[in-house]
Amino acid sequence: MEDKMAQRSKFGRKLAVLMASAAILASPMATVAVAAENAKVAEQSEAAKPEADYATQDGYLKASEDGLHALRAVHQARAELSEGRNDAAAELLDEASSTLGEAKGELAQLLVADTSGGSDEPVFLPVDVQIGYGETFVPDESNQQVLSEAGAQLQAQEPDKALDTLRMAELDMQVIAALVPLEQTSAHLADAQKAIGSGDTDSAQASLAALEEGVMVQGWNIDAIPRQGDGSVQQSSAAGSAGGLDGAVPGASRQEAPAAVN
Repeated sequence: MEDKMAQRSKFGRKLAVLMASAAILASPMATVAVAAENAKVAEQSEAAKPEADYATQDGYLKASEDGLHALRAVHQARAELSEGRNDAAAELLDEASSTLGEAKGELAQLLVADTSGGSDEPVFLPVDVQIGYGETFVPDESNQQVLSEAGAQLQAQEPDKALDTLRMAELDMQVIAALVPLEQTSAHLADAQKAIGSGDTDSAQASLAALEEGVMVQGWNIDAIPRQGDGSVQQSSAAGSAGGLDGAVPGASRQEAPAAVN
């Protein structure tokens, strides 16, 4: 039981970093502790240089609310399985599968490539996106006004304007995203559904654990944001672009897997 709780807590910690990022821009003179937490994310992530060797876009990364909804359903399904409520778990996984299936075409235009692996194939789905500090950034009186302005623009669901504000000020900031490998996620989900159907709850838990462990947090310089999809659809700054992880995963690197949303 303790191991399961530790796993789920780890997943929650991973998503929490993104929420800390949002808090920073909402309150520019945030505590050193919060800034330090974001620095950890920057160190662990694949922080890209402006001279990116992959396709980029000027606009903010758009997050998938459907992807986030599916992750939450998966996390709850794991809890239901742990309590022996297999039927409830099966319903949640059916819901997650339907959500991803119905949004398949839209999700394809949200995918980003593995920018650390040298491939241009879009494979990762952003499920939450925030703006955080770069490795060298130090908040002080000189940049408080810019951070306040960018924070207000994010609050107003205008992330592209926030990016322009930060770029004009030449601040070392990052776009930080929680990403899921969409094809692998769908495969693990299908395996878990099949296992539950045959009564093999241990295998179902293993598949769902592997699914959650595939979630990673990655960051890029605001001048090197990876392009989403094939570039044929212009990204918008609509609701869902900025934020959305309630109790999600803080500061995890690509090697560290998330647990689930508490």
